[in-house]
Amino acid sequence: MARIRVNSPDDMESISVRLTKRKFPIAFQAKVEELMEAGAFNDSREAEKWIAENPIELEIYYDKHNGLFAVECEVLECGAEAVCSPYTGQPMLDYED
Repeated sequence: MARIRVNSPDDMESISVRLTKRKFPIAFQAKVEELMEAGAFNDSREAEKWIAENPIELEIYYDKHNGLFAVECEVLECGAEAVCSPYTGQPMLDYED
């Protein structure tokens, strides 16, 4: 089973997702809770407003023979080893220069 390599910044394939309370209630609530736990906002209404106004950039990957998945671009900035394939559990590899 081959490990997935992070795309280089020049080859990044991404989409923007705007979380809304109505369309994505579970993810929206989890993001509100995360922001509140991190101390980014003192009021959940402020966190909700921020989420509604700021799309999340997701980088798209395909794990051969398993399926498509997406990772928040900010997470990839922490390094490839911080991200694993949701199908195999294998950490991703850094991109090659």
